Amino acid sequence: GFERDLTVRQRLVTVSLKTSRGWRTVEELQDELLEVRRNGFCATLMWAFRWFLMSVVFSLFVYAAANCASEPEKPPLEVALTSVADAVSAFVASLEWLSSMGTATCALLGRCVPASELER
Repeated sequence: GFERDLTVRQRLVTVSLKTSRGWRTVEELQDELLEVRRNGFCATLMWAFRWFLMSVVFSLFVYAAANCASEPEKPPLEVALTSVADAVSAFVASLEWLSSMGTATCALLGRCVPASELER
């Protein structure tokens, strides 16, 4: 009777303690996962993209303000449209430059000796 009840209660306390430790471990792992998500690569990439986008918008605003100040006789809408058109042209030129750099890099790497040739 009493000895068996004590043994059962000890086992129950042991299982309860293991369960409690398990839940604490799960909570700690969930906290770590949340921290990794907050400071991970994707979060950093999104942060950098937001800052880049804000800097582009700010630069466009400053460029439009400079255009407006240099040509006060032009209507503000025309200055804004000209500024946006100039920004699009600069963006397209940047993409063309990146494309040419990629092509040049591939051409440079294409002249290299393949790894399979080095093994022979």
